[in-house]
Amino acid sequence: MAEAPTPGARTEALLEAFVTALRRRQVSGSLDVSRRTASILRHVIADARTPNPADLIVAVRAAGARLTAASHTGASASSGAVARC
Repeated sequence: MAEAPTPGARTEALLEAFVTALRRRQVSGSLDVSRRTASILRHVIADARTPNPADLIVAVRAAGARLTAASHTGASASSGAVARC
């Protein structure tokens, strides 16, 4: 499979800032998360500048994988289960 095209500096900064905010749980609400995700993916697509659709898919999947990994950080630690003695 092809390597993901490198995103532009601005897109990388936006992506990293959002990943950090997700990990710190500073973003709340599905509407805010979905809007910011859509905005970042629009930047990724605009920066791809490739005639090959497969490269575009790889770039979107790579960004999505980073966002998914950030949103699941610590999810198992806060499952809501209470240990009773």
